[in-house]
Amino acid sequence: MAMFDYTDYAGKQHEPYSDGPLRLPLQRPPPEHRTYHSTAVEEIISDTTSRMKDKDLARMFENCYPNTLDTTVKWLSSCTKYPAAHIIAGDMDAAWLRDNLWQLQAYTSLLSSSSDLSIRNLWRSVVHQQARWIAQAPYSNSFNPPPPSGILNANVNHVVDMSKDIVRPPVDDRVTFEGKYGLDSLASFLRLSRLFVEKTGDITLFKDEEWLDALKAVLKVLHEQSDPTFDERGGFVQPIYSFRRPSA
Repeated sequence: MAMFDYTDYAGKQHEPYSDGPLRLPLQRPPPEHRTYHSTAVEEIISDTTSRMKDKDLARMFENCYPNTLDTTVKWLSSCTKYPAAHIIAGDMDAAWLRDNLWQLQAYTSLLSSSSDLSIRNLWRSVVHQQARWIAQAPYSNSFNPPPPSGILNANVNHVVDMSKDIVRPPVDDRVTFEGKYGLDSLASFLRLSRLFVEKTGDITLFKDEEWLDALKAVLKVLHEQSDPTFDERGGFVQPIYSFRRPSA
């Protein structure tokens, strides 16, 4: 059986078309090819679109709202003791800390659902996986699939050879996809964590060893990046982190 290619699928129009003047196609992949399922998300789509008078806008919502679940949940661990998940950027099999936040944030209201725990389980799994990555490589912004996922390293088929990046401190290419430090990446991890605890009331996340290791790594980076560029005599202080990429 050939592997489903959503890029190819999305390049074609699919019926049924919307009842509005634009006649917009249904671009969700068939149910058997969707990467994750949430009953609560399907209920929101059905309830929201049924009350929208603009049927073209309703179709846009139907296509867009579930897209993270339909196309980017590349892997979810079945191990409940060590939850883990890998949500890809979309155009490659790497995951970005910042992108994961925005991919999940649309489902924030569903974290408190007691009838459907699918979003809560996925969200917590992503936070745990991010915690592992940050503890290992806090100056990195995006990461390769975890080895247990069985997914190939995202650098394999990428047009830019990230292995030629000159990063200090050095990164492990088996873990890091791109070692570009950004404060917003670390802040995204903290926001994902805060939203989870705030909406679920489950504070055990903040007591988890993996999460605490990640927090320590975040605080260490913040301390290091608060160091001055020049010393008291005006001399240049070599920064702890630096990134260079060859232009050719």
